[in-house]
Parts: sequence; structure tokens; C-alpha cells
Amino acid sequence: MTEIESFKRSLKDDLGKIRKSTNDISATSIPLLKSLLAIIRGNNANLAFKEDISPLLSYILYYICYKETESPALMIIVSLKNSFGEELLGSEVVDTVDDMATTCETRTQRYEVIHVISAVYPVMISACTELFLNNDPVVKLLANEITFLLGSGEDQLTFDGAHHLKQILKLFSSACIDDSCRKLIAKIYFGLLVKTLKMDGSDETKLEAQCIAATVVIKIWSSIPQETFEGQTDILSLNYLSEVLINGLVQNHTKEMVSNSIEGIAFLSLNLQVKQMLRKDDNFLTSLLEKPHVKNRDLAYGILCIVTNLTTYNKVLSKSQQSMESLKSYAQLSKVDPRAGKRRHKITEDNDKDVAKFVSYLLDNEEILERISDALKNAASRGVQTQAIRIIGNLCFKSEHRKEVVKHGGLGIVLSYLIHHSDEVKYNADTFCDIKGNHTIEDPGTRLIALKSVARIIMSHNPNSLFYQKFDIITTAPFLLELVVQYDMDINGTTLETPISSLGNEAVDNSDCFESLIALVNLSSVVNNPQIRELIVKLGWTSIDNLMLCSNFQIQRADLELLSNMMLSPVCSEKFFNWSTTKDRNYRNFEKLCQLTGLADVQSQLAVLNIFANCSDYELIAKMLAESKLFGDKLMEIIKGQDSDEGVILRCFYILMNLLNVSETSSNIYKQITLLKETIIRISVTAKDSEVQQMAKEIVKALN
Repeated sequence: MTEIESFKRSLKDDLGKIRKSTNDISATSIPLLKSLLAIIRGNNANLAFKEDISPLLSYILYYICYKETESPALMIIVSLKNSFGEELLGSEVVDTVDDMATTCETRTQRYEVIHVISAVYPVMISACTELFLNNDPVVKLLANEITFLLGSGEDQLTFDGAHHLKQILKLFSSACIDDSCRKLIAKIYFGLLVKTLKMDGSDETKLEAQCIAATVVIKIWSSIPQETFEGQTDILSLNYLSEVLINGLVQNHTKEMVSNSIEGIAFLSLNLQVKQMLRKDDNFLTSLLEKPHVKNRDLAYGILCIVTNLTTYNKVLSKSQQSMESLKSYAQLSKVDPRAGKRRHKITEDNDKDVAKFVSYLLDNEEILERISDALKNAASRGVQTQAIRIIGNLCFKSEHRKEVVKHGGLGIVLSYLIHHSDEVKYNADTFCDIKGNHTIEDPGTRLIALKSVARIIMSHNPNSLFYQKFDIITTAPFLLELVVQYDMDINGTTLETPISSLGNEAVDNSDCFESLIALVNLSSVVNNPQIRELIVKLGWTSIDNLMLCSNFQIQRADLELLSNMMLSPVCSEKFFNWSTTKDRNYRNFEKLCQLTGLADVQSQLAVLNIFANCSDYELIAKMLAESKLFGDKLMEIIKGQDSDEGVILRCFYILMNLLNVSETSSNIYKQITLLKETIIRISVTAKDSEVQQMAKEIVKALN
């Protein structure tokens, strides 16, 4: 007898014992299923589907009917799908459930079929949709049971803790993942949902069923005919559904009730009016963030989805709905009147002041932040991580909140996420980065939010105060450059690659690039860490060079300020001042920089002059500038402009002093300055700034 044949007999015998008594489940069934799972995972290459797996499938599905063995049985289904493919396994699942539905004789057996489909649905969507929509035995079974429940009184509906009613409602909820199923439920089975919602919610059993029904109604919202609302306005209003679900959460009778409440509220929190109401409901927030809830892995995702929705600003929302994005099409709830259920023609925007006030409330509440942190620590799933990053992105959207975000560890969470999801990314000077082994970056949309959050935090802080032993300050430079390089690619068509390139041309906007550049300015100002400036030049030079001529003056200004800081690094300064002839590439950079001294935007002009001021401190560069007629002419033009900003004049004078210190009286720059002597004397008298007056006098003295 082979090992698999032995398992088949063991599973059959074990199920026979369980059907007589469930007392032995933990002692025999779970170890048996775990052993089978280990064989499937470790030896799938040696297993034949038809000979080995098919005979076991019905037993595995029957184990799903028992609470204690449901999880390991589902893990086996997932492993089989990974090993043999969804199409092959799905066909066998359909056939097996068809046999179960055809041969069942008792009501208990019929509800075993319903439970199996409901439980397997999330991992075998196509197969379960086929069963729900098209499989005759299953469709007839459902129709008969729903007809019976519709004709039953409340006592029958709630018999045995409303077990049968809840099983069917859970199947509806699972099936809502498919659009065709949502339409069928809205058209054929809607009466059962209405009947459930009309029950007396003061009873724990009825309230639990109502929470599931309310969640299903919300999921199928866009499939419900408008005329249906007209006869059931009170029951089907979002206000009523919100009341049911919040009551289910606050009452907190069972984990299952809380789970269904949180799922339904997560959808409802997309609606503007419901969202505004939830922000003001302290009882709701306290119940939502109870410690047992946030530490429960099954509840954490829904809780964080709700917090994400409640903290999302209009600007963020209008660009891309960042919460429940893959589920939003279920309901279109953001455009629904919560009282009548009708779609609004004119959509009212959320109030950003209200959002900011709510964010302040969260950040001021140490206990609430601790609970959110607990949710993150106890559930490391992709969904929870995504919501965590989105929440932090929302919390640091406004500058006044960023200090508290850092205080509570927000920067650490975001950087940990980026580092963990950058294993396949190799940064380099040629293409900016390579993705190893042709891998695709997981969830680039969430990465983009994380990058923006890092930029916003660093631009609002002294970098020296942000980084401790856990993270090196230099770690953030490549992440910030991702936004700058991607923007340059989108605007200028630069042929590079970033981990967010797959998002398309409009993913990084002007403000994202500007904020990242300002953050890089802050980073590059750290005097005692030259490696930062060298790395920025090495990885980002192509884009930084291109953005010197950006049509957006704020981006151009920030880019020039970054260059001003980076000129402290020889790696950067040589790109402008290390040339022998006018044909050198570096000379073209120098020529471009000279032209930019005449920028109309004063702050940008100051940034350019700062570059020359910083570099003219070095004798070699100062001598080169003193001999350049191009630079001398540009400098003289600025000084001749009597309406020039005194800050601009001060920097011009600083450069002049450096050049005079290295020049002979016969040099080109000395002669040019001499021609401006009267202008400089006039400035020394009329200037309001005492430092400008003093430097003007020193220049005149040097000329004499």
C-alpha cells in the first residue's frame, strides 16, 4: 500500500469517527492533515493528480465542515492549487462538490455543501462561481433552502443560533467577489437580505445575522435596481446599515459579529457622509481599536482600511482612491445619498480641515496610536502592510503632523517597508537601477506612497535628528531619487528605470518631485557626511542635470539649491569646472550654469549664484572664473541692474572678492570690475543691507 493510499484510508476512518463524535478532532485529525500537507508540499513532483490527489479531495473538503480542521484543510487546497494549477484543481472541486450536493439527504449535509463553497471561495474563485451560478445540484439546493427560510418565521430563521441563515448569508458575502454573482444575489435572493434586516436587532443572534446581511447589501449596492430602494428606503439606507454594523461592533458579542461589522464599515467608510459621521463617533473609534481586535490578524486589515479612509485628504482621494481600491467597484458608495440610497449627480467633497482635525485627534491620542501599532506588529500580511503605509502617508500629508508621525515611529515603519521590498533592486550610475532577474516590483503603488512619505518627513526635519542606529541616513538617498528620476523620465523622456516605472507617466506629479528635491537638499546639507552628496551625484546626475532647465520654476529652484549643496563634493563640482576647451562636455554644463545666472525667479538666481560663490572659495576654480569672459559678462550684467535684489548683489560681491584675491591687475575680470567702480560706490552708499555696504567698500578698496 502506497503512502497516499494509506492516507486515503486514514482520512476515511478519521472522518467516520468525527461524524459520530467530534471529541477526537484535535488528537487525530489535525496531525493527520498536517502530515498530508507536508507530503504535498515536499513531494508534489512525485504525486499524480488523478491517481493520488483526486481520491483524497472529497475527504479534504469534508474536513472544511469542522471548525477545528477548516484551516489546515484549506491550506491543503491552496498547496494543491499551487502544485497542479487552479484550472485542473478547480474542475475536480466542481465535480466533487457536485457529487456532495447530489447525494446529500439531510439538511445538515446540505449546509455542509454550502459551508464548503463559502470557505473555499476566496482561494478557488472561478470554481466556486461556477458552482454558485451554473451547477444544477447546488443551484437547486440553494433555491430550496432560501425558499424555506423566506417562508419561515423569526423563530425558524434563528433556530440553532440562526446557523442555517448565517451560512447562506456568508456564502452570499463570499460570492460577492464576482460581479455576476452580485447581480444574481440582487435579482434573485434579495428578499432574504431584506427579511434579515427587518428582524429585531436587539437580539444577539439576530444582530449577528443582520451584520452579515448589511455587509452583503453594501457589496451588491451597484447591482440593486433603483426601484428596489423606493419600497425599502428605511431598511436599505446607508444610515440604517451603518447603525446595524456599528451596533454589531460596539455590542462585540462574538468575534464573528465584529469581523462582519468591520468588513461592512470598511466599505461604508468610502461614503462621504458616513465617513464624516464615523470621525465624530468616539464610541465607534474606541470599539474599533480595542486591543483584542487590533491584535487579531483576521481583523487588523479591515480596521486599518477604515482608519485609512477616515484620514484620506481630498487631494489624495481625487488622484486615486487609496483605500479598498480593488473593492470600490462593488458599491460606488462614495457617490450615494446615505438616506435615500440614490446616486448624487453633484458630488460634495470632503472637508480637508475635518480630516486634519481627525488626524490631530489620532496623533494626540497615545492609546489609539499604540493600538494601530499593535495591528501592524501582529499582522505582517501584504494587505496590512499596504494599509499601514497608506495611513502613514495620510498622517504626514500636512507638515504640522509630521513631527508626531516621526515621534511614534512612522518613518521607521516606512523605511523598513521600502528596504524589505527592495531586495531585487540594484542601484547604479548608468540606468539608475536594475531589477534583478527580471522580477517585477510588488505593489509599486504602495511603494510610491512610502517614497512620498519619506520625502515629506525629511523635508520637514533636520536630517541629523531623524536617524539613529537602526537606519543609516544615506539609506534614504536612493529612495528620494526614485521620485526625481521618474519625474524626469516622464517629463523629458529620459531612458532610465525606477522601481515605480510600471505606474505610468502621471504617477509622480510636480509636487512629488519638488518635495523629494527639497528632502535631498536637506540631506545634502549634512556637512559631516560627504558620502550622501557623492551618492546623489552618482545615481541622480542625469535627472538633476536635466531639471536645471525644468519649466516648473519651483522644481528648477529646488534642483539648483540641491546643486548648490552638492558643489561641496568634488564629484559634482568637476562636472562644471573641470574642462580644458569649449568642446568639453563639462564646459557645456558650465555654459548652461552661466546662462542661468539671469533667471527671473530671484530664489533660483540666488541658488545659481550660491553655486559660483561656494566654488569660488577654491583657488583653482576662482582663477578659472576670473579668466572666463562669459562668466564675467554675466556677473557684470547682474550688478548693472540697479533694481537687483540686495541678496543677489551680496552674492555677486562675495564672488567678486574671491576673484580679486586671485587676479592680477591685468586680468580680464579686474578690468571688467574697474569699469563698474562707480556703480559699486553708489551701491555702497544706497544699499540698505549693511553687509552689502561693507563688501562694496572692500571691493572698491581692493581696486584702488
